[in-house]
Amino acid sequence: MAELLSQRVAIQDEDIFFFCSSCGKSMVIDARAVGLMVDCPSCRREVEVPHESQEAPPPTAVIPPDGNAEERIAALTHALEVAQNDIQRLSVHLSEVSKRRAYLEQLRAANMRHMEQIAAHMNTIHAAVDSIVAILRETATEGVSDPASPRSETP
Repeated sequence: MAELLSQRVAIQDEDIFFFCSSCGKSMVIDARAVGLMVDCPSCRREVEVPHESQEAPPPTAVIPPDGNAEERIAALTHALEVAQNDIQRLSVHLSEVSKRRAYLEQLRAANMRHMEQIAAHMNTIHAAVDSIVAILRETATEGVSDPASPRSETP
């Protein structure tokens, strides 16, 4: 059992990430559990699985408004751990997003170069087509005989 608790769980995009409304413990569960009541692994109170992931625990749920100093210190320590976990998770996400942005910027720059090359080739093609059209017009007008000009008649 201790081995299972020490393993990290892979969070899927469709999973629901939420916090216990009593103690602030972060939890992840499959999206099919939306609306169900689950036991918090930390305080064992029942918590309803929300319809979408939460960004942060409800501020009033993290620190009990009353209780002895040790409970408040424990709650504050837990809240700090949750915040540090969030910072770490968001730092990793920021790093991934930054890498993705750099990659997309490289793609954009490469695509812009390709588009400039295509535009240059299109201009060359357009100029060639214009030249061909001019030659065809010139040829068409040269090949038409003037009806008023005398024709050579063969006897």
